[in-house]
Amino acid sequence: MDFSIQEEVLVEIERFREVLREGLGSRLAEWHRRRGLPRQFFEEMGRAGGYGYTVSDGRLARRSAFAEALFAEELARRSPGAAVAALAHADLGMMGLYLFGSPHLQQLYAEPALKGATVMCLGNTEAHAGSDVAAVAMRAEAAAGGWRLSGTKSFVTNGAVADLAVVTAVTDPAAERTGRLSMFLVDLQRAGVRRTPLSKQVWVPSDLTRLELKEVEVPADHLLGRRGRGLAQVLEIFTHSRVAIAALTLGTAAGAFDLAVRHALKRTAFGRRIAEHQAKSFEIAERHAEIEAA
Repeated sequence: MDFSIQEEVLVEIERFREVLREGLGSRLAEWHRRRGLPRQFFEEMGRAGGYGYTVSDGRLARRSAFAEALFAEELARRSPGAAVAALAHADLGMMGLYLFGSPHLQQLYAEPALKGATVMCLGNTEAHAGSDVAAVAMRAEAAAGGWRLSGTKSFVTNGAVADLAVVTAVTDPAAERTGRLSMFLVDLQRAGVRRTPLSKQVWVPSDLTRLELKEVEVPADHLLGRRGRGLAQVLEIFTHSRVAIAALTLGTAAGAFDLAVRHALKRTAFGRRIAEHQAKSFEIAERHAEIEAA
């Protein structure tokens, strides 16, 4: 079996590295101080081809999972927080549009989302439920021309800057647990949306936001997929995101390792550089082998 990386992918990755060197650079430190990413970041990632999709005739198509993993790893080496923001846009928000968006919705939103001009997020988790994906209290009530959504989503990555949210809500409260929810594409510029930034200490400078919806109007054609299939659909989105998230964690480990080795080659203790002490050199070799195996 050939495990080499295709030449065209290598060229794309090198181009992406250059964008990261020029585009993040000193600004990353400023974003960390501000504890937030500007919209410009999402646009730059779009121009660099960092979102794992292409658009043809207004429809989204996936790139290879392998190439997407390499892009996620490269971004996470420099900033895990920036990487999780990009992945929340692409592998949660855009994934909902890709998997369940009608041709009409894809014609409207695929191109601007791929360019990063329209930022996306996913809202499913609620404060009372945590990791219980099905325990959703947000309600969607039928209204003239569509739906009205009311409730609160907690811990939404990109919630502070997003234009569109993929949101789950209860449409059929009397149905069984697996059939209560439906999925919607919500315009976060509409009346009734309130955003509250939450304090967090990890994956900075991406944001974590509480989204409160109060009778927010959603057109009927912004229902994603099928009514009553919201739970199965959000679980499918999460399944598709696993490879990119795994690549993010690998990139995080590689970036931390690079920083540690640079420090060990610079700092001295007991008359020699840290890296020249046998115990530390063995430790460096073991960590390197583990990262390469991953």
